[in-house]
Amino acid sequence: MPVEQIVSITLYSLLGVFALLGFLFGLAKGFKKATLRLFIFLIFIALASLISMPISKSVMNVHATINGENLSLSEHLTKLLLNNETIANLYASSPNLAEFINVLPLLIINIVVFMLLVLSMWFVSYIIYLIVSSIVFKKNKETYKLKDGKNVIPVQKKEKKHRLLGGLIGTVQGLIMLFVILIPISGIVSTVSD
Repeated sequence: MPVEQIVSITLYSLLGVFALLGFLFGLAKGFKKATLRLFIFLIFIALASLISMPISKSVMNVHATINGENLSLSEHLTKLLLNNETIANLYASSPNLAEFINVLPLLIINIVVFMLLVLSMWFVSYIIYLIVSSIVFKKNKETYKLKDGKNVIPVQKKEKKHRLLGGLIGTVQGLIMLFVILIPISGIVSTVSD
C-alpha cells in the first residue's frame, strides 16, 4: 500500500473520530454548555499559541551535558543532525540549507512545546469549564410547598438542551482540536519536503 494512501486513510480516520467524539460530547452537554466549552477552549488555544514560542526559545537555551559535552539544547540538536553524513554534505554545499538546519531545532522544539501546551490547555480549560458551568448553570433546588397539609414538590418544566445544536458545536470543537494538532505537523512535513 502506498504511503500517500496510508496517510490519507489515517487522516480521514482521525477526522471521523474527532468529529464523532465532538458530536457525542456536544450532544450530551446541549447547546449552551457546548458553546461555553468551545468559547473557553478557544481562549486557551489562543493562549497556547501565544506562549509557545517564548517557551520554546527559553527551552532552546537550556544547557545540558550529553556525552561529556555541556552545550545548549539547540547546539545538541544541530550536532545530532550534522552527524548524518548526507545532511552534513548538504549543509556544507548549500547556504540556504545550512540556515534551515540551524533553525530546525527551534522548529522541532516549538512543535513539541505547542503540542504539550495544547493538550495541557485542553485539560485546564475543561477544569475551568466545569467550574464556570457549575456556577452559570446552577440547578434549582427543589422547594417544598404545603398543599392540603402535605409537602409537595412543584413540577418544573425541564429546560430544553437543544442537543442537536450542542452536537454541532461539539463537532466544531472536535475538528478545531484536530486541526490545531495537525497544523504544526503538516507545516514541518511541507517544509522538509520542499
